[in-house]
Amino acid sequence: MRTSLLVIVVLIATSLAQAKPDDPDQSTLDAKALRKYFEPYVPAVKECYRASAQGAAPTGALRLELTIHRDGSVFRFGFVAPGITGGNHRTLDGCLRKLSETWHFPVRSGFTTAIIPFQFQRTP
Repeated sequence: MRTSLLVIVVLIATSLAQAKPDDPDQSTLDAKALRKYFEPYVPAVKECYRASAQGAAPTGALRLELTIHRDGSVFRFGFVAPGITGGNHRTLDGCLRKLSETWHFPVRSGFTTAIIPFQFQRTP
């Protein structure tokens, strides 16, 4: 009895370790899948930040705060961008919010909460 229980536990652990990032039966997205599926959106995020940082005193830090719906769409969007205030903040909000409506992630059985940090550096 003890041996068969151990074998079952090992089989379950092995199947969980071999779960694929594209597996819709997983409850949430893991960091690897999030990175993979967000990668194509990075250049547009960078451009939004660059455009709104003109004439501001940005720190270069940007943190996207997402709740990803089970269907893969962005359910809730927020961000933090220290040093970007006033009209520049509104410009960044409008740009990123519009982009977030086009972001899609794999289907999961539950919602995923994700924080995606960026650190931009101005170069001549």
